Amino acid sequence: MKQVLLTGLLVILFAMLGCEKSGDTRQPGQNATSEAVTGERGIHVPAPDEPLWPEGTTFNDSTRMATIVVRSLALDQIYNRAVSEYGSDLKGVVSVRMLIEPSGVVSQVELLDDNWNKPYAESLTDSMLFNIQLWTFPPGLDAPLAWVQPFKFER
Repeated sequence: MKQVLLTGLLVILFAMLGCEKSGDTRQPGQNATSEAVTGERGIHVPAPDEPLWPEGTTFNDSTRMATIVVRSLALDQIYNRAVSEYGSDLKGVVSVRMLIEPSGVVSQVELLDDNWNKPYAESLTDSMLFNIQLWTFPPGLDAPLAWVQPFKFER
């Protein structure tokens, strides 16, 4: 069942690549909000603080990775908006350490490294960090978990 759920989430991920929020008036690099969006194919992209899992789901390696895959769709949307301002050659890597509490809430996000090929794209990192701070995971950890995750962005 877990493999089917993860496979389904990956199918949704690939279907949603390139989604844009209709009517979004924010400029690239501005902070993300906790609003859900609908992609061009009508697929729901959850708000960063919207629960992804049915009640009773517990934290494990599969739910952690699937959560990161789905939540990173919002980071892709932030990046895609920035490409329209900075150009299609914008690329970079953002590495963060997040502290996931037993309740599933991300209580701390620390930037370990951001490496953009355009120096004025740093505000893009700020928007991404703000978004990650709103993420939630299924509960069930015995103790807080520090997780390091790099995110690579390029066209």
